[in-house]
Amino acid sequence: MDIAEIRKNIDEIDRQIIELLSKRLELVKNIAEYKRSYGLNINDELREIDLSIKWRKLAATYGVPLDLVEQVLKEILKHSKKLQIDVVKSIDGCRNIYGTRIAIVGYGKMGKALGLQIINRGFEVVITGRDIEKAKMVARELGCNAIELERALASCNHIILALSLQAYLDGFVDTIARHMAGKIVMDILSSKNLVYKHVEKLSHIYRFAYVSTHPLFGPSTPAYSQKIAIIPSETGKDVLEDVVNFWKCVGLDPIVVSYEEHEKTMAIVQVLTHMLILLFQLGVEELSKELGVDPLKLSTPTFRELTAISIRLNEIKDVVYEIQKNNGFSPLVHEKIFTLFRKIVEELGGKI
Repeated sequence: MDIAEIRKNIDEIDRQIIELLSKRLELVKNIAEYKRSYGLNINDELREIDLSIKWRKLAATYGVPLDLVEQVLKEILKHSKKLQIDVVKSIDGCRNIYGTRIAIVGYGKMGKALGLQIINRGFEVVITGRDIEKAKMVARELGCNAIELERALASCNHIILALSLQAYLDGFVDTIARHMAGKIVMDILSSKNLVYKHVEKLSHIYRFAYVSTHPLFGPSTPAYSQKIAIIPSETGKDVLEDVVNFWKCVGLDPIVVSYEEHEKTMAIVQVLTHMLILLFQLGVEELSKELGVDPLKLSTPTFRELTAISIRLNEIKDVVYEIQKNNGFSPLVHEKIFTLFRKIVEELGGKI
């Protein structure tokens, strides 16, 4: 077989790949319509895990490099989610959302990540905060406008408080609450324990609709198709549908939960997970020094994945520690880690 014939066969296989991708995406549209009809979420973690396992097995069966297969699956899932969100958006429509101008109060990485996603979906965003010069810097970076705090709050219907926990503890949110009357107000804190009830109280006093939110991804993760927890307060129930539709149109997957369910779930998803990754990172560092080896030299795919995760987590270590300290179920989680570790060691015949 000469090179021309080989290339002809390759071209035919490429055509089949594209044809199969087209058929897969058509089926994804059907899945999106089904999920919408039955009120199901776009993201389906169990399905993704199942696909990952199946693709790994297929890679081993057919001798295809694992990293290639994982990258292809990652891109397929990303575009499948994007397509599902666009299908839902085209069905539900975004023209009737309550307000189209969004004020982001704060200049942190998460606020910038959300701001960029909101802007990319066609909404007008203004950046504001205590320091207008910092707001202007962020606005230039995102390609939007910065406005003085009081004027921004007055001119926008949706207000996203992209603030640190300290901004709530030092009374800053209290000082601006009266300027948020009649608005939809959302915070994006990971741990709600110290602020949720307080902001809900402020919303009663100053008559704004408070719906707490929690983006379930970090600033280094592309926002599109990621999940965002929606936690309505007593004053936010009437605008809940507006908030859900807003985040759908922004391109995120909103999940409505109660305050209690959020905090309990984050005790597992964040407190437990982050603590174990912190222990992994610290263990690698200290044992590598004590044993005098470089673990990356003989690393497995799992070890490399955990190392990459620990590096990303270290970039937001202040937030990680804040969650560990402030989630009301952290003591339970920490105690459970000790108990289970002791149990495993004992099962292995060791002692602590």
